[in-house]
Amino acid sequence: MHTNPPGAPLVKGPAAASSKRPGMKRKRAMSLYAVLVIVSVAALMVSTMAALYVTNLQFSMAANNGEMAHIEAETALQEALARIVYQSDFGSKDECVGVPSKPGDGRDRWHQLSYAANAVKRSLYSDTTGQSHVYAVGYCRGQYRVLEAVIQPAQYNYALATEGTITSSTRFTTRGVADSSKPSVTNRPGNVLTNGDVSFQGNVDISGSLRLAGRLAQVPNPPDSWIVSGGIEQGLARRSLPKLSLAEVDGQLPPENLQIPIITDTIPDPEFTCLTALKRTGDVIFAGELKLQQGAIRVHAGEGKPGSLTVLGRLSGNGLLITDGDVIIERADMESSGQIIVVAGGRVHVKKGFFRGLVYSQTHLQLNNCTVLGTAVVSPASAKQAGISYGAEVEETDVLADPNAGHFEATVDTYSGLKQGKGDAPFMLNGMYDSAGNPAKSAEQVLNDAINSGDISGLEFDPAYPAAWTWDPEAKGIYQSLSDLKKLMDDLKKLREDLKAAQDAEAAATEPAEKAARAEDTDRAADAVSKLEKQMKESANNLEKDYQAYKNGHATAGGGVAGKDGKKKSYPVTFDLQKFLARSEAVRTIYYKEHANQKF
Repeated sequence: MHTNPPGAPLVKGPAAASSKRPGMKRKRAMSLYAVLVIVSVAALMVSTMAALYVTNLQFSMAANNGEMAHIEAETALQEALARIVYQSDFGSKDECVGVPSKPGDGRDRWHQLSYAANAVKRSLYSDTTGQSHVYAVGYCRGQYRVLEAVIQPAQYNYALATEGTITSSTRFTTRGVADSSKPSVTNRPGNVLTNGDVSFQGNVDISGSLRLAGRLAQVPNPPDSWIVSGGIEQGLARRSLPKLSLAEVDGQLPPENLQIPIITDTIPDPEFTCLTALKRTGDVIFAGELKLQQGAIRVHAGEGKPGSLTVLGRLSGNGLLITDGDVIIERADMESSGQIIVVAGGRVHVKKGFFRGLVYSQTHLQLNNCTVLGTAVVSPASAKQAGISYGAEVEETDVLADPNAGHFEATVDTYSGLKQGKGDAPFMLNGMYDSAGNPAKSAEQVLNDAINSGDISGLEFDPAYPAAWTWDPEAKGIYQSLSDLKKLMDDLKKLREDLKAAQDAEAAATEPAEKAARAEDTDRAADAVSKLEKQMKESANNLEKDYQAYKNGHATAGGGVAGKDGKKKSYPVTFDLQKFLARSEAVRTIYYKEHANQKF
């Protein structure tokens, strides 16, 4: 029941009800507005949250894809580093690691590090320093990452490295040189490494470090002195050493059918020059000097011999000595120039002189009274065997580490027509040519002169003319005939001495019976001398015929004439010791920077 306020007119009926409706409509409108506002705010909040979620998701995906792109770039960089470890000139031939994706190939991520001109981001290689400025590009679903780095291949900086014990009882010095053409300037370290022990009893001066897996068996005793400028590190973990297999070396030499055989175990030439690839089965001795001129001598085990090579004279020049057995060098003479690579399946012994190059032995090394400019290594090519030292003995020796000590190169030349050294004959005897080089006597005349005079020097080779029999099997019969004649000279000398004694005895006899007996002795001795002289002169005549036949019919398959160069072909041989270094030692990254989301 409604009542009116005091003093107000009394309102009754429909008019009173209609006066309440506008207020109610206003309340309803306000409620609807509030609902709409709330719904709008809620929708705005939802859309904002959705947008934030999508944006955050995009950022997360981009970050994840960026991380994957970084991993791809790092993969390319690490693969390139591994390649550089085993190929120090990686990058010099436009090498490439990885390939970018192409439309339709279904790949959403890739990596590349390339030195080629069409690279996504080209890397650069310096022939001068061996340094690489690399760009490793990684991509994943729209994200790019570029890793920029400057990489230097580490130098093999060991003057001497051995698997076994190093010993010295006198003087042992190591140095490093900055320029191999100036070996007297020794301003670099000469490091020594061994996986065995060290036993020094004399004066030691090592300009670098002495690193050994074993122990120091001796300490310096007065008045001996030890100087190790880079410090002594002992008890280290075994280090990786170079391992050169003879099969690997053979794979780089000229094909065996181009290697000319040495057919005798002794080369008597006072001066022998090796101009090409020679091979020998069994041992070989060079009685005089040996000079290599882009040549290689490969000695194989066989004929009951280990396959060793000995140089009794001086060794010089440029080339390679590769043997299954030992290498013995009486004197190296390479102070002014040249570089020789020695790889021996047995021991290496340099007795004196100046050697320039690589000395590698699979079993043992001896250096006496010498200087080695380069590096010396003793390391088995495969598993070690019992009873082998794998060490080094160094006495009164300097080893100078050269800045390129880890990388050695040599070239071996071959000639399709080369059969011998000089001239068109298998050998030249003293007296066959005069001092001006003009023909003076035939081989038969020289031989007959030697037979008549008894002077064996007439059967010696002229040192100006290398002997073809040292490498031409076709001349072996001629050489053998000559060798037989030289041996018969001793018999002839003895028979002539017997004849002279018989003649003297006959002259001294006084009694008729004794004189008759001595005369019979003289006749027998004279008959023996006559028979041998006749035999030897017939042999000389036959040798002359063989000699001329050899000269006249000795055209080569290459179209050349014996003794003259045919078609030349060169074979490069390289040894990179850096690839045997442990990964941590093999390369250095001297600059590193990441570039994010670059597009190309």
